[in-house]
Amino acid sequence: MARVVVQVPFNSEKLIALRTCLERREISLEDELVKKMDELYGKYVPEELKMFVEHR
Repeated sequence: MARVVVQVPFNSEKLIALRTCLERREISLEDELVKKMDELYGKYVPEELKMFVEHR
């Protein structure tokens, strides 16, 4: 499946603080955001549509 880049406005100072804390724990912000997107997809996309998307 093709991937796209998602841009979201966010407070720059909060982003710096978040990245700093995640880096200390050796956690990737991108990986965490992908997990959340997958969670939202799983929660809100109906099964029929998931099947359609997965078989394209």
